[in-house]
Amino acid sequence: MRPINVRITLKNLPKTLGDICDRISLNTDEEYYQEALRALMWLLFSTTPLLLDELAEVMTIDPKSSSAFDPNERLFNPESTLTVLSSLTAVMPKGAKREILLGHSQGGVPLRNGKL
Repeated sequence: MRPINVRITLKNLPKTLGDICDRISLNTDEEYYQEALRALMWLLFSTTPLLLDELAEVMTIDPKSSSAFDPNERLFNPESTLTVLSSLTAVMPKGAKREILLGHSQGGVPLRNGKL
C-alpha cells in the first residue's frame, strides 16, 4: 500500500450515519439488512462493549414486531453475527469470550462505543 492509497481510502470513508447505513445496504444481503441495522444500533448506543453472545441475542429483538422478542429468531450459531457485520466490526478477545466493537478488524484500532 502506498500513501496515495491511504488518502483515497480515507477520502471515501462514510461521513455520516446515513452514509454508513447506505454502505451497509450495499454490502449486506437483503435478507440480513434489518439484523445488520439492529446490531449496528446496539453497538452504537450500548454503554458498554457487547460480547458476541450478547449481540447475537439482542439482534433477535424487533421492536416493530407484535412480540418484540421471539426465541425462534435466534441464530443457530452466534458466530453468524460476524458474517452479517464483517465489514463494520472488530472482534477483541476478553478472557474466554469475545467482545464486538464498532470499527474494522483490518488496519487500525476499533472504535470504542461512546468515542465515535
